[in-house]
Amino acid sequence: MAEKELRRMNRTELIEIIYALQQNGKMLQQEKEELQRQLKDRTIRIENAGSIAEAALSLNRIFEDAEAAAQQYLDSIRVASQPVSPRQETAKPAKVSDLKECGLMCEETSKECDRMLEETRQECDRMREETSRECARLLEEAERQVKEKADRTNRQIEMLLKKYPTLMEYFTREFDEEGKDA
Repeated sequence: MAEKELRRMNRTELIEIIYALQQNGKMLQQEKEELQRQLKDRTIRIENAGSIAEAALSLNRIFEDAEAAAQQYLDSIRVASQPVSPRQETAKPAKVSDLKECGLMCEETSKECDRMLEETRQECDRMREETSRECARLLEEAERQVKEKADRTNRQIEMLLKKYPTLMEYFTREFDEEGKDA
């Protein structure tokens, strides 16, 4: 507002302006608190997402192992319940080299699973750090904006109070009376 407009205003209009500026300050503070709450909620969700991903990977591996063990058990029951044929009586036991190869394959598969699990953990950690940095940046930006608006509001209030000393007297009297009522 221009200085001339402020001088033409009566006391009630000036008080309304100051009141509106104070309400604006309160609204900015509430907005800041809401942004901080949202940031906290988001951080918790990000931390939980990492834990859930790790748990899901572990469960998948457990279920795969359990399924393989159950299948092996069923296969052994089927074989044991079948009558022995003359061909099977003369069948040769599995070769040691086949067993070694099977063991190597199991070991390689286990290593590959461990490697994939570690990659997933690292990716989750990277995403968690990236999100934390972004949240911190957003919070800093929100706090900066709130501070700028609050500073601007305070400057406007101070300017009005300097131009209209009677306002300061009025507010001093009002606050003194409120203190007595409480």
